[in-house]
Amino acid sequence: MVIATNGQSIDNMLPANKERSNNYDAYHSGVKEAYIDIVGRIGNLIMEDTTDFRFSNLFKNPKQPTSWFIPKVVKDVLQNSQNKILGSTVDIRGESANASNNWLNTYGLLDFLNKNPISFPLSPDKNNIPALQRQPLRIGYKSLQDIQTIGNYSNGTVQIIPYYYVLNLSKGTTTAVDVYMNVDGSYKPINLFGAANIVYNNKTTLDWDNENQRRNYTSDEKARTEEIADAFKIEDTAGNLVSLQTPIGSNYNYGNNQLMQLTGRNRTFIGTSITNDKINANPGNVFYDLLYGLQAQRWHFTCGLPSSAVFVERGKTLNQANINAMRSNTKVVLMCLDIKVFGDTYVLQYTDNGENSAVKVAGKTYNLSNIPYPIVEVISSNKSSADDLEVRGTH
Repeated sequence: MVIATNGQSIDNMLPANKERSNNYDAYHSGVKEAYIDIVGRIGNLIMEDTTDFRFSNLFKNPKQPTSWFIPKVVKDVLQNSQNKILGSTVDIRGESANASNNWLNTYGLLDFLNKNPISFPLSPDKNNIPALQRQPLRIGYKSLQDIQTIGNYSNGTVQIIPYYYVLNLSKGTTTAVDVYMNVDGSYKPINLFGAANIVYNNKTTLDWDNENQRRNYTSDEKARTEEIADAFKIEDTAGNLVSLQTPIGSNYNYGNNQLMQLTGRNRTFIGTSITNDKINANPGNVFYDLLYGLQAQRWHFTCGLPSSAVFVERGKTLNQANINAMRSNTKVVLMCLDIKVFGDTYVLQYTDNGENSAVKVAGKTYNLSNIPYPIVEVISSNKSSADDLEVRGTH
């Protein structure tokens, strides 16, 4: 006989009273057991800013009194004051992102997410400046993004592989492309579509010291991150207990244009015991509060290509004719991201729930359901940030 945790005796470890003795008596009780794996979740992919001034008024609020970056077109902005965000209509828990759920501010530490998100990708039609709604993001500008995870991923890594397609606006067709950049007068591959080939190491870096305000890293998130990093120390290679890594510095290299590997230097902590500002997961403070913080992470990264980047159909020879074939004002480039998080047991794959399977450019909607990766940006195929130097120099 087994004694249950509630003090009651259990005389049958099977879930049903099917076993009978010779006199047909039945057991008085039974136990049903089920094993559940809690694997965590990945979601809440966010874009909160770009370095392309065309979209600065979309993402950030203007300064007061008004001053102009481009007179009568683009206002100067406050980098730490969020206007709109790009994000999902489904939150990190797989529930609808709406006002009753605090939109994407699931655990209450990220007030800038308390707003209705604009769906990915960043396309020109989503600009809030009508005069710029036919001008996509240009090559050479970067976007500031982050993604959230919940579960045992605090000491894991996030892997991001960019893929690029060229969308023909006249035909509606897409072409997978390789990407090259100019290095000392010759072109080097920096992103080969779906390949593990060695590429030129054009590094991706996190400029935390100068960007954390643009990424809406508030004093509340900072305090939570530092508190958790100090509370859950790990052993280093010398056997010393050290705090968990957190973002720091101005030039942290975490990969290149082919593959990005986000680590603790990209991660902040955002968990609390209060979900959607209304559900208390820790009544009476029964559990150690910091465990809630440890189990929810925000991973910060930057996407973008150098201004000299050119595109060639996947697998084709790099020559001027093939470059010109992908460079046109009737073509745009789609940046897609394959995102996975590696935890201590499980690997999770990010999906966009099919929300950005179509994109609108110049008033026309294109079906992109054939692309298997979440699309995050629509980029000009023939204009770069280098072309803007003349524009800004005249104002």
